[in-house]
Amino acid sequence: YLYNLSGAVTLLDASPTISYTQIYQNEYAGILASGSQPKLTCNDIYLNSNFGIYNQTTATVVDASNQWWGASSGPYHETSNPNGEGNTVTDGVNFIPWRLQPCTLPPEPEKLKVFLPLTIRD
Repeated sequence: YLYNLSGAVTLLDASPTISYTQIYQNEYAGILASGSQPKLTCNDIYLNSNFGIYNQTTATVVDASNQWWGASSGPYHETSNPNGEGNTVTDGVNFIPWRLQPCTLPPEPEKLKVFLPLTIRD
C-alpha cells in the first residue's frame, strides 16, 4: 500500500531499465519503488520535492549507485550520508558510489521522451 504517495516513476513489483534520464522537479519523489529492483544506469535524479528515490519495501534493495543526485556530496541519507546535499533517499537504496557530476546524455537520436508520472507494474 503506497499511502497515496507517488513518484514521477512509480514501480510496483517491476524492474525496468532506466538509463540516461533526468528525473527532476517532481512533487513527491523522482522514483517510488515497491518490491522493485530497477536497473539504473547514469541517471540525474535531483530537485524532487521530498525524495530522489523512495523505497517502500526496504528489504528489496534498489541499486542506485553511480547516479547524479544534484550535488557532488551525493544524496542525503539520515545515517549513511548526513552531509549529502543532493536529493534524499530512504533506507533500502544503495547509492554508493555516486557520480560527482551529471551524466553525459547520449547523442540526440538516442534520446527518448517519456511524459510522467508513469506507473510500471510487472
